[in-house]
Amino acid sequence: MVIRFIPNHECLPFGKGNLNTDFRFLGLNKKYLAVVLLCLIFFLSFLGSIVRSEENHGVISITFDDGTRNQYTVAFPMMQNRGIVGTFYIPTNVANDPYHQFNQISPSELLQMQSAGNEIASHGVTHSNFNTLTDEQIRFECVGSKATLESYGLNVNNLAYPFGTGDFSHADTIVSQYYRSSRIVFYTPITVDNHPFQLPGIDSESSGAQYPNLLPTLKNWIDRTVRNNEWSIFYIHNVVNTQTAIQYGGISIDDFASFLDYAKTSGAQILTVNQALNLASPSPSPSVTPSPSPSPSPSVTPSPSPSPSPSPSVTPSPSPTFSPKSISDFTVSAPSSLALIGGVAIISTIISIIAYRRIEKWTP
Repeated sequence: MVIRFIPNHECLPFGKGNLNTDFRFLGLNKKYLAVVLLCLIFFLSFLGSIVRSEENHGVISITFDDGTRNQYTVAFPMMQNRGIVGTFYIPTNVANDPYHQFNQISPSELLQMQSAGNEIASHGVTHSNFNTLTDEQIRFECVGSKATLESYGLNVNNLAYPFGTGDFSHADTIVSQYYRSSRIVFYTPITVDNHPFQLPGIDSESSGAQYPNLLPTLKNWIDRTVRNNEWSIFYIHNVVNTQTAIQYGGISIDDFASFLDYAKTSGAQILTVNQALNLASPSPSPSVTPSPSPSPSPSVTPSPSPSPSPSPSVTPSPSPTFSPKSISDFTVSAPSSLALIGGVAIISTIISIIAYRRIEKWTP
């Protein structure tokens, strides 16, 4: 028996020449490989977009407390120009307001903001610390605020505690009879589909020497929101010029613009508090129907509301229909991902073959 050793290259159905001959058994040449490479780049880019779409989760709610004037004159137009909506917590009858800052947005202006897609919510009647009130006074704050705002033609579903510090667990048992949620000023991580009645807040203002850290900190919060698929609720009182923000506290107009732009391009949904709650469950009916004329407790006697009465000529436009995406709209299941990948691979192959044949016809 004669054993003959065959060189490796002779065992293959092609020679060991250049690329044009080495891939003859596949009908490949340099032009075809270039087309395949371009299709591969397209495929990998598409695959990366799938991965990014699966990672880009999270909900951002931008909220405002106290109804300060700059919220209407500065913040509202800036948000409207970017297609961003927010939640504005308004106190309705603040007697102890020496600087006349609270409730400086008229009923007609509140209606305008709601018609643009924003949410108007309660911040109590007298801007009192709920931890210092009796049960009767808490009910007055809940019922009175809701009744006043609804008398303007507003839809009121949520409340933020004035001051927002301390243990509000007992107050929640009363507030929950009138509102879908309460909001405080301390942060704990939550998601839209797993949130407590008492919502946490992220302080979005600063002052003094710490002010330069504000915008980077807010961007980090947004990054965390997207990365962890969380629901982050930012709260603001004043959007003012930089000098005023540093001296008295707030967020500067320039930083607020950067904050809005960064949030808008982050991939997270930007929703009002009520819209975010609707992602988890539809809006429930209140368990208690508030009386239109609550009797205040003797120890909480607000003066007549400084807000002007609504003008008879102002007819509120119906709030625009807004259908936020559900959480499932953000994710692509594993089988769906595989199907997409397989489909793109097949399409890429077909495209590359067609392109190659075209190239072959054009080549002299």
